[in-house]
Amino acid sequence: MCYAIPGKVVELRGRVAVIEYFGEKRSALNEFTNARIGDYVYAQGGMIIDKINSKDAIVILENWKEKFFELKKIDEDITNKKSNSENNFQSRDLQIILNNAEAD
Repeated sequence: MCYAIPGKVVELRGRVAVIEYFGEKRSALNEFTNARIGDYVYAQGGMIIDKINSKDAIVILENWKEKFFELKKIDEDITNKKSNSENNFQSRDLQIILNNAEAD
């Protein structure tokens, strides 16, 4: 999932930064900023687009923390329902094939 919230750079691998959001880590291209480990940044579309000072970032993150985990739960539920629906569809198709094979 993608949110326009600041994340903290925790690792650099050449031009790629590893950014942490509430324990989750994502990679983003560090092409347009001079982000360093410990900096807070905004990343969108796999690229760091701006840095933000730590005081502002911490305030924003405190305000987003609860909502982040609520949205994460919703996203996981949707993903699980979709996966279960696909599995049920495949199981139903398999059952039809097996029933047809037994009838022959």
